[in-house]
Amino acid sequence: MNETSGSTAADVRVRLRFITRDPTIRVNEVPLAVPVALNRRGLSEVINHLLGIEGGTKGSAEEEEKDGNTTNASGYDFVIENQLLRCSLDKFLRATGLSTEVTINVEYYRTLQAPIEGTRSKPEDAWVGSLVACQGGREGGVVVAGGYDGKLRCYAAQDCSQSVGEWSQAHTGPVKAAAAFHLDTDDEGKGSVVVTAGKDKLVKTWGLSAAAAGTSNRKKKSTEIAAAAGIVMWPVSVLMGHENSVECVAVRGKQQQVLTGDWSGMMCFWKLEGGGETFSTPASSSSTITSQKTKKRRMYDVQVGEEAAAVQAVASTLTPVSVLKAHSQCMSGIEWHQADVSRVFTSSWDHSIKSWDLERQDCVQTLNSSRVVTSLAASAGSLVAAGHPDGRLRVWDLRSSSTDNGVEGTSATPGKRVLAGCGSWISGVAWHPRRENVLAALTHDGLLRVWDLRATKPLHTLTAHEGKALASCFGWRTGGEEGAAWPLFTGGADGVVRSFEI
Repeated sequence: MNETSGSTAADVRVRLRFITRDPTIRVNEVPLAVPVALNRRGLSEVINHLLGIEGGTKGSAEEEEKDGNTTNASGYDFVIENQLLRCSLDKFLRATGLSTEVTINVEYYRTLQAPIEGTRSKPEDAWVGSLVACQGGREGGVVVAGGYDGKLRCYAAQDCSQSVGEWSQAHTGPVKAAAAFHLDTDDEGKGSVVVTAGKDKLVKTWGLSAAAAGTSNRKKKSTEIAAAAGIVMWPVSVLMGHENSVECVAVRGKQQQVLTGDWSGMMCFWKLEGGGETFSTPASSSSTITSQKTKKRRMYDVQVGEEAAAVQAVASTLTPVSVLKAHSQCMSGIEWHQADVSRVFTSSWDHSIKSWDLERQDCVQTLNSSRVVTSLAASAGSLVAAGHPDGRLRVWDLRSSSTDNGVEGTSATPGKRVLAGCGSWISGVAWHPRRENVLAALTHDGLLRVWDLRATKPLHTLTAHEGKALASCFGWRTGGEEGAAWPLFTGGADGVVRSFEI
């Protein structure tokens, strides 16, 4: 950085070109000279002035360092050289070696506000081991929670304190994982398919839809289809093929394909039969819903070891299309590549993350870690995030092998960034649905942390649960306007399901 001898930070200026992907806050991209003494709050004041917006908060560099992770309602975040600005421009330029004599491109966007705490369910006796948000069932959607007591509990996504149904004999052991996809074939567009995996070695599929008009909300017997508060949920099929506890599940709805991984490292690939008709609501009249006892939809209380009863309880029993020995130890995560339908990612306690070509049934890439991998999430791009017992997040960029900006890598391996700061066993990670660099992490100390990959510390840290936080999932945006909040649901060892807005 070149400065005139004897000049201070207040005297020196640097030319910045402000760039954004958000058309609602775009300003003229002509370079503008600003003092290097400004921090992100001062730059936010500049953007607001260019937009003709009065107000905003302007702070000194000392205030910014003291409260570096706080956000203000009218502020923006700024990215220079793929790093979030968290100090004055002067200190940033000195640390990165950038010169004040060249024009610097600065990307900006609305500040990610601290998650807003929403509603919570009443505590249950069992841990919440899995969560999945479903678009179907009712307006605003439904959150299905899998408990360690084998029950499935449904909550209104808009108000988690509102319980809308319970399936008491979903599995004979803890429900370890759950996934769902929306049914476009549903008559009213409100249907979903839920896939659950349990310690009882079984994977089950369930139909979830809005109850027909006039459906009784009274408590149903175990031999009847459960309908409560406008929700109908019924068993469809059992997927049998695992010989150990099933620990993770992923679905691809359009193709109606399911992937599962178990404690021994086996991965099973399934194709659901019958298309959308298989998952259609069993009947449209209330009398049929409350008392139907045909063989196809009969439900039984499944006791431990009675696999025959589990088979009879649903419409069909499926076997896997293919079985692969994916890992040498327990599989902790499985994710579809969101762009390549034949590619999936798996993680394991054997310290590895693998990329698979399902068509070839072959592992095409292995990412080795120095720790057990306890959780996995793949972004809409090419980023793969993994959580570990040492409290570290490791993120791989499969497109990069550079060593710039703190990213490790070689020509043979993708770039990797290690984020420290969680301090406890990471039990779950989830990418923000729209912000490609933002993800949430849950830990066994009960905390929820929101990260931006371009920062060295979490943006926000909140207490989510008393005891271990175990499960999380994003829902659907509560408003269509730019900047509307996205709901995040969490579950923990306190038996509570909570909602946050990000």
